[in-house]
Amino acid sequence: MPEIEGCQIRYSKRAKRMRLSITAEDGVVATLPKGTPVRLLRAFLDEQQDWIHRTLDQLQTQRLEIERERGEMPTQLRLLAIDRTVQIQYQETRSHRMHLADKEKELVLSGRIHETENVHRALGRYIRQQAKHHLATELQQLSQAHHLSYSAISIRRQKTRWGSCSANGRINLNDKLLFLPRQLMQHVLLHELAHTHHMDHSAAFYGLLQTLDPEARANHKALQQAGSYVPHWLKWA
Repeated sequence: MPEIEGCQIRYSKRAKRMRLSITAEDGVVATLPKGTPVRLLRAFLDEQQDWIHRTLDQLQTQRLEIERERGEMPTQLRLLAIDRTVQIQYQETRSHRMHLADKEKELVLSGRIHETENVHRALGRYIRQQAKHHLATELQQLSQAHHLSYSAISIRRQKTRWGSCSANGRINLNDKLLFLPRQLMQHVLLHELAHTHHMDHSAAFYGLLQTLDPEARANHKALQQAGSYVPHWLKWA
């Protein structure tokens, strides 16, 4: 992503005007319509300097906490969806390539482990690999049990969505579902399977979902706070 004077730049086909946002995690981000000249952005940033500095000052505590999290070395993975807790052991070597040995209840990660970003990425790849196996298996079993078919499955790491279903029946699932309690993970999968019959959120859709998951309302509410189960370091994996 391009950057100018501490401001990240995002171009959007849908943006109709320049827009600034500031978060503890991303800092200052400018969203611009395609083709916006840099000089206009510079002028816009100059106009907003007081607001930018004031907001960054207000977020300083959170920003320091995020920097601490960036350096976090996880000691375990709690994969509640598959009832598995894995301890992580580290071995420093000279190899630039991270090597991960899965010993069922223990992961041994070796390489230049002082480079935290590489550790996070290696663990992120492991999570994706596990999700591709376990979530795909779970979806297939639920599909067969409830006689709801889908055309394909893909595993992603989305920032805000736990899952989605396209009009042609392709289901996308977030690999972070592995960190959720099993009943919440299954609720998401059943939600997407229900979309293979009803692509909207109509009364018919919710009626079907309630049949598939009698605790659908409680599970839906619990999902609003489910992000707390996901470790912070996965943001950078």
